[in-house]
Amino acid sequence: MIVKSIIRYFLLLLLIATFRITYAQQLNDSIPLPTHVVSGKLPTGLKYIIHPNKNSSQKVELRMVVGIGSIVENADERGMAHLLEHMAFKGSKNFPGDSIVESLRSLGIKYGFDLNAYTGYDKTVFILPIPTDQPDNVDLGLKIIYDWANNLSLLPAAIRDEKKVVYQEIKDHVPIDDFAEFKLEDSRYANMIAIGNGEQVKRITPDKLKEFYNCWYRPDLITLIAVGDLNPIELEKKIIEQFADFKSRGKAHKRVNYELPTKGKTLLKTVEDTTIYNDKIELIFPVKDQAIETFSNLKNKLVTKVFTHLVNERLKADSCIDCSFTNSWYLSNNAHAVFSLDGDNGAELLRGIYKIGEHLARIREYGFGEKELDAAYQNYRGRLSDDNLQFSSGYWCDNYIDMAITGDRYVSNQVKKTFFEKHLPSIGNDELSKEITHFINKTSKLFVCARFNPNKTEGYTLEEIIQAWKKGLKSRTSPYIFKEKDTGTNEVKKISDFVVVPSQEGKIAQEKFLSNLGVKELILDNGIKVAFKVTNSQDKNIEMSMFSRGGLSTLPDSLYHYYEGTAAYVDMGGAGEYTASQLSDIMYDLDISISTLIADYYHMLYGSSSSGNLEDLLKLFYLKITAPGKDYEDFEEVITSEAEDYGSPNPLLAALNRSPGRILQKKISTYSGAIPVNTRQFKSGSDIKQMNLDSITSFYSSLFTKTKGTTLLICGNLDEANAIKLVKKYIGTLPKTDIKNRCRFMGGCFPSGIHRDTIIDPDNTRPQMTYLIHGDYTHSLKETLIFKIMRDIIQNRLVKRLREENGLVYSPYVTVNYTSYPREYYCFQIDYSCDKSNITHLEDLLFSELTDLAEHAVSATELAKITQSFLVTKRDVLTLDNYSAWRKKLQEIYLEENSINSFDKYDQIIRSITPLDLKEAFNRYTNNKRYTVLGISN
Repeated sequence: MIVKSIIRYFLLLLLIATFRITYAQQLNDSIPLPTHVVSGKLPTGLKYIIHPNKNSSQKVELRMVVGIGSIVENADERGMAHLLEHMAFKGSKNFPGDSIVESLRSLGIKYGFDLNAYTGYDKTVFILPIPTDQPDNVDLGLKIIYDWANNLSLLPAAIRDEKKVVYQEIKDHVPIDDFAEFKLEDSRYANMIAIGNGEQVKRITPDKLKEFYNCWYRPDLITLIAVGDLNPIELEKKIIEQFADFKSRGKAHKRVNYELPTKGKTLLKTVEDTTIYNDKIELIFPVKDQAIETFSNLKNKLVTKVFTHLVNERLKADSCIDCSFTNSWYLSNNAHAVFSLDGDNGAELLRGIYKIGEHLARIREYGFGEKELDAAYQNYRGRLSDDNLQFSSGYWCDNYIDMAITGDRYVSNQVKKTFFEKHLPSIGNDELSKEITHFINKTSKLFVCARFNPNKTEGYTLEEIIQAWKKGLKSRTSPYIFKEKDTGTNEVKKISDFVVVPSQEGKIAQEKFLSNLGVKELILDNGIKVAFKVTNSQDKNIEMSMFSRGGLSTLPDSLYHYYEGTAAYVDMGGAGEYTASQLSDIMYDLDISISTLIADYYHMLYGSSSSGNLEDLLKLFYLKITAPGKDYEDFEEVITSEAEDYGSPNPLLAALNRSPGRILQKKISTYSGAIPVNTRQFKSGSDIKQMNLDSITSFYSSLFTKTKGTTLLICGNLDEANAIKLVKKYIGTLPKTDIKNRCRFMGGCFPSGIHRDTIIDPDNTRPQMTYLIHGDYTHSLKETLIFKIMRDIIQNRLVKRLREENGLVYSPYVTVNYTSYPREYYCFQIDYSCDKSNITHLEDLLFSELTDLAEHAVSATELAKITQSFLVTKRDVLTLDNYSAWRKKLQEIYLEENSINSFDKYDQIIRSITPLDLKEAFNRYTNNKRYTVLGISN
């Protein structure tokens, strides 16, 4: 018996050891790439990732990722990584001058929009989308990338000219984060602006730039990414052939991975901001971050996410504090664990800091309870939806860029589900307690970023913050009492319980199929037009909108303010027998959503379902149209509150209204008619109380019960025959009405002649100029396409003349806006920033280009490139699986033209536009005696 027991004991030990080895091997395994992905590495070190994506028709997204950015620059090399990125478009061995840009334009690829590049601290990325409708296009793309990596010309004259462009870019650069430099203190990244410093860029010589290029653009630091409509085996063969002779050219420096410190002292930076209502503080703890390369990394990340969720839940449950907690990658090997606090004043924020410390002290002492952990696990399971790998090629490229630079791999939800189910139960307080170390360790680095309104508070000192933090961490605590969330026991009623439709379904009066668009269009006998666009997306998503011209412009100016909030007030009342809360619960359970929009010139119901639930969407539309709800109690509460607040100072709104950028946009919107100018405003609190919910609901009904002129648009993976049957049952039974509620123009008008207006901004160091060239036109699809072609021609000419040839601006930007109702007008808007001394000269250059375009027709070649870009963009956006893009575009066309007949002939119409058409249009629409100039300057 003893021998048998010993044998069983050793067998058990062997079994445990075997399990541990297997378990360890599983955790140490690399996260697999999607099964259809081909990846590899050439003997020279160049890596490639090839991902066939059936979600991308006739297009391949190429990326060249260079594993260096500004971080590798020495003191005498500042700005070289960024300048080198620019020079990639200024000539190479096989593509001299600007022939890369022009070669790609002939394929319909826009420079600066589709074709682009960017430089960061740790990477330089070149973006090259390639249409695959011609078999040699991908070969061209690979040849361009080969030249970027190995054959840049770097001619002295080209470098001299491009340094001027980069210098303008640096002048235009505005940090998006007031605390960006502060967060990099005590690291190599501090003061390492990715785009460089103006004076440093001026000192770069051609020889030094070539040396930098030869040192860092080498195979072992480059990854080639290709995603889209491709054959991975064939493309792999082409990559191997194209890059076989690509070798290191110069002295190769070691690529050091510079880390950011996680140890150090506590630092404080404060920023005054008069536009905020509440003061804000972020406590930022830099912590080591792991790329998710293996399942072991994935488990560590899971522990961090569970801990973050648990802490957040406790903070949300604490009514004494307005705080959230996040933990996400920041830079290099660094993540930021951040407590974000809002408070009315400094004292409130200091109390909040104490409370955070108190929560952490409680977790350190008692950990998390069993029910609390179980709720967190359930939350995680619920957030992992089924995989939908129908991501765009750009999305996959971004994932593979991260993989190339950090090693971080895409993890599918299916892999996460399987892994989490296995490992979630094993995550307990022993592992979670390690996460708290960052916050209680005295040597941990802490950045305190404080933003406060000096009109409300005097701020706070670093000593006060540290004292509040330490006091919280040292506080005596008791075990946390976890309150389980009430999931509710009331049975949710179905929409059909209260939706009663006439038994006689509607009839189809007319029917047609627009073959080029693949759209079936019906006109019901009640006058409603219905359009179906069936997509082939793998998911069951449906989007639906029901809209008509009208909106608030159907009201007289004197009543506008009483009804401006109609959509919100009616939605507040729910629909039929449902309260708004009940309706929300039902929609959540049925996986559908619906919203109401009443704009100035149109009104719309919008709905969506991610489960293909078209019938309940239609029921809900029927209910919203025939039985809008009324919640008198909530309505009275809202308007009473608004009446009481009338006339109270609003520092935030006042500060925003003083913002020069906001003033500029308001002027543009007023001139163009986007803002009503003569509508009456509330004069007093008692005036607000004159609003009447019955009248508001009646106005709502007058808009949405009108059937003539209304269009219903349904896009998604539909069973068309069944969809038609449901539409006839619900929408077809709406009573036929033709309420006369026509739009009227409510906006202002552009000043006549030449008008100039300067918005004064004492803090402005670089004027921002806006030119508005405007007028009336006669609407047609062809005319709007001419406008858009003119926009692109002007954009290209200004980039060439103002930027490339003169180096006076960085990024001139041209847009065109037009409306077809209730007033037909257009406006070209040209924006750029420049030195004050160059304003007049730049204006002369701008109008000399417009004059030239009016006097001399563009070449057929230039027009053909722009026409091709339109066709490529249309094909890329309106793919057979992009139901949302179809819904938005068809809705836009219906509202503009009341018909999509012309849009069905889009390709034919755009190809019919000639250089002479454009010459005449420039004469007609770019009159140099009728424009408005708006500037922001000191």
